[in-house]
Parts: sequence; C-alpha cells; structure tokens
Amino acid sequence: MNKVILYLTLACFVLFSCDNMFPGYSKLDSGTYYKIHYLGEGEQLPVEGNHIQAHLVYRTMDDTLIFDTQSNYLEGLKMTKVNKENSKLTEALCLLREGDSATFILNQNYIEIDSFRIDLDKSIEKIRVDVKIKDIMSQQEYEKEQDRIKWLRDREMIEQVDLINYLSANEIDRKNYYEGIYYVQAKRGLGSFPKSGNTIMLQYKAYFSDGTLFDSTYEMKEPFTFTMGIPGQVIKGLNIGLRLMREGGKAKLILPSQLGFGDKGSSTGIVPPFTSLIYEVELIEIYNNEES
Repeated sequence: MNKVILYLTLACFVLFSCDNMFPGYSKLDSGTYYKIHYLGEGEQLPVEGNHIQAHLVYRTMDDTLIFDTQSNYLEGLKMTKVNKENSKLTEALCLLREGDSATFILNQNYIEIDSFRIDLDKSIEKIRVDVKIKDIMSQQEYEKEQDRIKWLRDREMIEQVDLINYLSANEIDRKNYYEGIYYVQAKRGLGSFPKSGNTIMLQYKAYFSDGTLFDSTYEMKEPFTFTMGIPGQVIKGLNIGLRLMREGGKAKLILPSQLGFGDKGSSTGIVPPFTSLIYEVELIEIYNNEES
C-alpha cells in the first residue's frame, strides 16, 4: 500500500472511532487500540508462518515500566511467530511493516510475556506496549537467525570460561575489579590522573587471553595519542582503565568483550566476537588542550 494512502487510512480510523476511550488511537474490532508513530521502509505485512523480530516495551497506563526486552539477551529483541492461535498482541503486530513503530493498548490477558517470567498484578486491566519492528522473517530466515544466536551464545560461554581461567591462572580476583574491567597496577605513576578533554600519549601491547599478541604500539614504533572523552576513539574498557592511572604509570587491563569489541568483533576482523582482551599499558604523558 502506498505510504500516503496508509497515512490517510490511519487518520480516518482515528477520526471515525466514535467509541474510542483513548484519543489519538485507532481501535480494532478485537478491542485493541493502536497508534502508528513512524512508517519504515518495509513494504510487506507479516503473513501466516512469518516471524516478527521486534523491540517491545511494556508499561502500565500510568507509565510504570513493566518490562523492556532491551534487558533481555541479544539486542533486546523478541521473536514472535504469526499463526491463528497467537495473542491479540500478535494481531496488532501484523499491522506493521519492517521499520514501523507504534503503541498498542491491550487487555492484560491478551499479552503473552511468559517467556520473560513476569508475574503481573491481576488488578492491572490494560497495558501499553511500545513496538519497533526490526525484521520480518520467513521460516527459513528465522531458522538461520536461530543458528546465529546459538553460535553467539556458545561463543559467549566460551569467553566466560576463558576469562575465568585467565584470572585464576594469574591470581587476579575481585579486589582488582572496577566498573566491569580488571585493573592490575604494575607501576604507580607520579603525575596526575587523566580527565575528559586531556590529550593522552600511551604505549601498549594487546593480547588475547591465550597470550597471542594482536596489537602493539611498540611494534609500530610510535605511541598512540588520543583525547579523553571523545566517543569512538578507543574502546570503553580502555577509557575506564586509563582513568585509574597516573601519568608515568603502568598497568594491565583485562577487558571483557562487553567493554571491548562486543558480539561483533573488531571491524578489521582481527578481534573475533565475544573475545576478552588484555592490555599492558604505559601512560607516558598527559596534556591539556593548550599543551597538546
């Protein structure tokens, strides 16, 4: 359907829903209310047998958060199969194309969130659900995606085992833990701590947990320089660890993948997904903006 026609159709639904309890919303015959916020680039509505991948946020009508799939595993997405036995929520989701976002108001007993193990107060009659459709998949595409997710889960488990073994072998424990990383001081610096806006010069060697060296400023024969606080210059774990160091200091930083290159790995392909990293860092000099 042409997007302009769809907008006009939705506007008519809103204007002519005379028994509408919620102004600005349209009403389906089933009693579900909905409001379309944004129309994406998708052209095809879901059909029987498709799988809808979406980010869902559940709230009470007084705006109390019940559940956000973003807190669930892997990118905060929920997969729902389209079939005749599905709930009224799925019926509502079938109004949307890929990239669309909307809000639905449904009776509580229409919402299936058992897989998230949430016990809702039975006195809550209606729930508001904010939806963003990420993908609409065929059965074959869905099976391929499940294989990918299984691989990621397996790889994440391997990372956890590797990290635990590394920490144990090097006698690193919770006293070295700080904001998601492990910090082991090798030499205490005598200078100041770096702050946002400072330009920092450092040398480092970067290893995988098996001891494989994958990056080194020493081999490049040139220190690495960047400005603290500017996004995208260094991975999050390095930013955290460097703030614990004084100028002239040396330290070992152990970074889980969540604060490294995450579930996708580095853009160069050198660092695989779900890979913990070990950096041996020397903080050579800190400049303020005028000095640098």
